[in-house]
Amino acid sequence: NARIVTRLPNIDGSGVKGSHIGHSVMVTADGLKRADEIEVGDLVLTGAGTYEPVRHVYSYEVDDAVVVSGKGHRGYVVGTNHRFLTKRNSNPQRARNLGIDTWLPVFHEELSRHYWATPASFPSLPLPDIPEGCVDGVALLELAGAYVADGCVTGRSRPSGSFGIRLIDAPDEIERLRDIAMRAGYNPRHAKQDSSAEAIVVNSYALGNWLVDHFGELSDGKTIPSWLLGAPQPAREAFLTTYLAGDGHWSQSRNRWETSTASKRLAIGVKLLAQSLGFATTFSWVDPKVTEIMGTKLKNKPKRSYRVQMSVGSKHALELEGKHWGKIRSAEPLGKKVRLYDFAIHSEHSYVGDGLISLGTAFMPDGSEA
Repeated sequence: NARIVTRLPNIDGSGVKGSHIGHSVMVTADGLKRADEIEVGDLVLTGAGTYEPVRHVYSYEVDDAVVVSGKGHRGYVVGTNHRFLTKRNSNPQRARNLGIDTWLPVFHEELSRHYWATPASFPSLPLPDIPEGCVDGVALLELAGAYVADGCVTGRSRPSGSFGIRLIDAPDEIERLRDIAMRAGYNPRHAKQDSSAEAIVVNSYALGNWLVDHFGELSDGKTIPSWLLGAPQPAREAFLTTYLAGDGHWSQSRNRWETSTASKRLAIGVKLLAQSLGFATTFSWVDPKVTEIMGTKLKNKPKRSYRVQMSVGSKHALELEGKHWGKIRSAEPLGKKVRLYDFAIHSEHSYVGDGLISLGTAFMPDGSEA
């Protein structure tokens, strides 16, 4: 049941605070944003689980950046003065016995004895109004999951009444998508895709705009809205279930889901959403080494694909105080110049970047406290 996809992202930026695989993705009240997109006044998610305003954005280049790797993230690039929220394991040879919260510097001599934190619960945000014609909010989020997995907008150049979405899947799955669309209040029509896949089309200007506004479009532009992270559990489950049905692979032997995407925003969003539902997650990436397909050389080198693994009942998962804790493995020099970002955030002075809780600066340029 493998599915061949061609979702190859472009790498933008030479690496900023949080990642040399592209800009660190931060959670804001207005959605998931790259670090270089954060502006003064943006409300960002803090380690305390609140949204607080950014008071100042610092940007600078360094040639001594560090790549920190551990459970949950393959490699997070930070400066030498960076601090993560951690707990020390006082009994590493036997059962884990984690201590109090500590803001640990990346070059601490006992770094590998510590576990870093990623949020497993999120504050509620106002839910958007459902689009005209929709009669079931849960079915709407199931449609959204199918759209993010294998959907696209259609009829943009046609009259407004023809604008809608196309949902693509294997022939034996199309009836499932049709049922979801009908429960949501829409009347889908069948549309042939190709010999290995079929599609249904939902013609609704309101639905198409709603999905694009909240979940983005195109393979490297899709995302998950921040309000979904803090939505009621049935809403989160509805989205993730249909997303994984369309774009996930289940490994029975490893008891986990795996999904890949061209959008780093989407990958981080799926990681956080899955954590809110009890999954233990890992974020990584792969650089395809393919140079030709069936003897035809590719004009452009394939780019990076972001991957999220979601384990059920993993023995490595440890949830405490509304956060998942994973063992830090190493901190190594990056070996090249990169641009990093730091943030002065009101009150809490912390933020969530690439899913990990980090300490921002507490001071403004004039030395006053943020």
